[in-house]
Amino acid sequence: MVGTPAQLVKGTTGGVRNIAPLLNITRLWNGISAVALMRRGIALAADYARKRTAFGAPLSEKLLHMDTLAGIQAEAEAAFHLAYHSRWH
Repeated sequence: MVGTPAQLVKGTTGGVRNIAPLLNITRLWNGISAVALMRRGIALAADYARKRTAFGAPLSEKLLHMDTLAGIQAEAEAAFHLAYHSRWH
């Protein structure tokens, strides 16, 4: 916005070098947040499968449904390991 006051934080040089650590932290946070939401979604889906009855039995007793949830769980575990590995390298 024109006329908005600004104040230098670290001078007029080295902007990318100064902001890079913050960008790395926010990327990591986004990855971990995504994994957390995946895990929450799986928890909700598993709870729903225990409560929802279809064709005379809970969804949690339907092998195809549980296989689908297991596949999603595997993807969430892989995402967790990727985020964890990215944190330390």
